[in-house]
Amino acid sequence: MKAIIVIFILVLSTQVFSIERNKADSLINEIMTSFKSEIDQRLKELSVDLKIKSDWNDSSFNAYAFINELSANLVFKGGLLELSVNEFSAVVCHELGHLIAGGIMTESRSYSEGASDYFMTSKCLRRLLTRGIIPLVNSDQAINQKCIKTVKETKESAVCASSLSTSLNLAHLLYEDSTFSLETKSTDIALSTYLHYPDEKCRVEIFMNGALGLRPPRCWFHP
Repeated sequence: MKAIIVIFILVLSTQVFSIERNKADSLINEIMTSFKSEIDQRLKELSVDLKIKSDWNDSSFNAYAFINELSANLVFKGGLLELSVNEFSAVVCHELGHLIAGGIMTESRSYSEGASDYFMTSKCLRRLLTRGIIPLVNSDQAINQKCIKTVKETKESAVCASSLSTSLNLAHLLYEDSTFSLETKSTDIALSTYLHYPDEKCRVEIFMNGALGLRPPRCWFHP
């Protein structure tokens, strides 16, 4: 039987070289190790192996995930090396989310874009920041205050602010012609959980809700 493959593509654009190949490979390994138990359980359920391909010689700004009959595959392209450590880690988190985020699966047995976005900030970046795998970043005052108000506890608010700053930076890279703020919200109401790419405002809202420890927004998630 022919394998069913769905490819999730994340296209980014930036201009500052930020990360070496060895560092990128090390980060991928550390992120996979941080979620080893979840990954192992998921691979067992799927009866597949995990394959990771780092194609650093390809200069495109792409990353994608797909599952076929034999393996769960995560692919990262060389253009991602121009991201910061935290932004690069966010991309890895998103692609890993297609494998372990949970929720409603697509026909390819992967989890949706919205689920991967929410996993990225609500679980993955939070774990990496808490364990010191990636650094806390300086955030502007509005982001710091938003996290302090929502999260309360000092250490958690610093993790929240770093995750929120990183995800908003990523949103600006993904959607260069759009403007986002801490008040960005989508007006869409999903009648069922959306399995494809939400619109850009919804994705930003998913990023923010995950970082702030809030429930998934209704523009993507239907309870």
